[in-house]
Amino acid sequence: WYQFPNGTLYYYPTKDDSSMNDIEAYFSDQGMGIHTAQKDNILIENIEIYYMNSHAIYNSMASNVTVRNVTVKHCMNGFSTNGQDGLIENSLFEDIGGSGGRFHSTKNVTLRNCIFRRLNRESYDQGGLYVAVNNYNLSILNNDISGSYSAPIIVSGRSSYVMDVIQNVTIKDNHIHHSGLNVMDDFGGVQGLAIPNGCIVDHNWIHDMNAAKSIGNGLFFGTGAAGVIMKNNLVHDISHDALKMDHGVNITLHNNILAYANYMMTWTRYVADTFTFHIDNNIFDSQRVYVMTG
Repeated sequence: WYQFPNGTLYYYPTKDDSSMNDIEAYFSDQGMGIHTAQKDNILIENIEIYYMNSHAIYNSMASNVTVRNVTVKHCMNGFSTNGQDGLIENSLFEDIGGSGGRFHSTKNVTLRNCIFRRLNRESYDQGGLYVAVNNYNLSILNNDISGSYSAPIIVSGRSSYVMDVIQNVTIKDNHIHHSGLNVMDDFGGVQGLAIPNGCIVDHNWIHDMNAAKSIGNGLFFGTGAAGVIMKNNLVHDISHDALKMDHGVNITLHNNILAYANYMMTWTRYVADTFTFHIDNNIFDSQRVYVMTG
């Protein structure tokens, strides 16, 4: 263990000591909680982290890091990881100043069975979970995400309309609800910008997305989205569009229920000769389905 003057606590396991099970440690009200830096095979389990003015947990290029049964409250950010072969599960992230979690340049990482609530308390536009660039085989499964002022899940990337690179980002079986809170505009329950091929949004329950004035959406995929599959989702009680698309290539909408929104679907500003949608077997429970291109 090393604790630096700025409050950051570092844990470097020895060859035969890779567990943090039932550890009790003092964390000051500054810096990071736990920072794993290029050390592999770490288990962080059964601990509570409060009052960090940076990240509660920060993984810098470490492999096989497991975070399990951790409670994070009153911190500026929940976790950030750019490692590989990682697992975050069965944990609570509550009353967070910025984002609940951030993924950047990960490979084979899973987030599952976690609760995120009361997010973006200080940085309103951070998003609940932020999926940044270069994530491969990332799975966000069976989480409960609520209380963010901006998008509960944001997926991003650098390459627009690239179809020969498949990143396999799966967002499945999540309960995404009560966000926007009539404070922010221009967001979606699941929001994507410049997403490389291979984002699957499947079997999510998305409801009560409420913008302050405009563009509060259920599913919102904008500039540069390519190869996105949205299927088996239930989206309802949305202040503006249940589904909104700005620019898109090879987008699939299959077997979804979209209900109780101002408009069911809106498409705008297509890209000539590449703009393609595959829409089938959906239920639209509204008098207004609006499509605009140009």
